[in-house]
Amino acid sequence: LSLGGFRLRRLLMEACVNASFVRNYVDARFDGVHGVNAAIDAAWTLMAGILVFVMQAGFGLVEAGSIKSINSQTILLKNLMDVSVVTLGWWAFGFSISANGGNAFSGDGRFVFSSSQDNWVALFFNWAFCAAAATIVSGAVAGRIKFIPYMLISVAVGCVVFPLASHWAWATNGWLYELGFIDFAGGAIIHM
Repeated sequence: LSLGGFRLRRLLMEACVNASFVRNYVDARFDGVHGVNAAIDAAWTLMAGILVFVMQAGFGLVEAGSIKSINSQTILLKNLMDVSVVTLGWWAFGFSISANGGNAFSGDGRFVFSSSQDNWVALFFNWAFCAAAATIVSGAVAGRIKFIPYMLISVAVGCVVFPLASHWAWATNGWLYELGFIDFAGGAIIHM
């Protein structure tokens, strides 16, 4: 029993040391309360983006279960390629079209091939929604379209369709946003 108590005490001590290490790291990296709030906002946004991305697996399973078993591997490959193609398209062009700036129709292009670390959280979060939008198309055409034409549709969704729609509704200078459009949890933009 005392050996178990010793292990528990040591575990609690290590947790306290690690907690103070994290607190010191956050305090050193971010200035004061505003910096800590920014770190918490970034962590929450990343967690939400990860949850949206995990939906890809669910989409793949639903689609594979909805078609003939002979097409299951193709559907899962389409979903994997969906994410790959949309990732490249979103990084290269989509985020730049979607981001704030520019005019009411589209972004200003300053994030084309972006490697800036200033917007990486927004880039990741919006990318997860873009990938989900492309995968919804996959479910709609499951078992009814060939691979190459579907990949072309995914490129179009990742580079043009979703970025424009998200700029219109989510960017502060987008025309839908300026008209007072409210998008609950991204549902309208993903399903456009």
